[in-house]
Amino acid sequence: MENNSYSEIKEFTCPNCETMFTSRVWLIVDVDEEPELLEKAKDGTLINAACPECGHRVDGEAPVLMYFPEDVPRVILATESKNDPSLEERAKVLEILDRLQESSEDADILSHLDEPGDWVEKASLADRLEGYPEESLVMDDQETFENLRNIQKENPEIFLFTAIEAYLNAEGLENKGKVVSFAPELLTEDIDPLFERFISGAEEEGDEWQKMIYRAQWDFLKRAREIGYQAAVEEYERDLYREEGNTGDK
Repeated sequence: MENNSYSEIKEFTCPNCETMFTSRVWLIVDVDEEPELLEKAKDGTLINAACPECGHRVDGEAPVLMYFPEDVPRVILATESKNDPSLEERAKVLEILDRLQESSEDADILSHLDEPGDWVEKASLADRLEGYPEESLVMDDQETFENLRNIQKENPEIFLFTAIEAYLNAEGLENKGKVVSFAPELLTEDIDPLFERFISGAEEEGDEWQKMIYRAQWDFLKRAREIGYQAAVEEYERDLYREEGNTGDK
């Protein structure tokens, strides 16, 4: 059976003493196969190479995919930049994801990068792994996404209802946006009948406060449907700022 862990030999030039050297760079680490590499990832030395002449550490210039075959999250991807990786780095990420998917026969590798905390910048990798395996890698909001994923697979007929509940329960627009990213169906007309049911239920119970909340959240999602979630957030924040300015002390 082919190992999941994968490395390449790369050439480096030390910026400190200009020594040229080669070093092994790990791109995929299966923590069950290579537990010592997990420790290197935790102490920050996995992502760079040591100059044999002066000891200066040089960045490995490659993404790193940590694979936890028996754990959650299944993968943690570390790249130079999370928000704007270079074209070269994006290509390498796709290459190692395909390689791991083939070697592990894990068809769900790509879907596991949907959750917050599964994709980090290399400089934050050691912090992300701190405490593992004694402490769980699961972040608070990852439990929500794991539940949503299970429902999506096992009970797809109630997935949208559950996604709306997760959205309503999420604190703050940033966390609500994570739910929308996971369940883009929230920005479709499919949610409208469900919100109508929520509002009708609140009316029957005489709960005007809950009715107002449902209406406001629905209106916001419909606006996000029109202009995009982030644009709707920015529009909301501008309107809020103007309202606060108009009601401030004069």
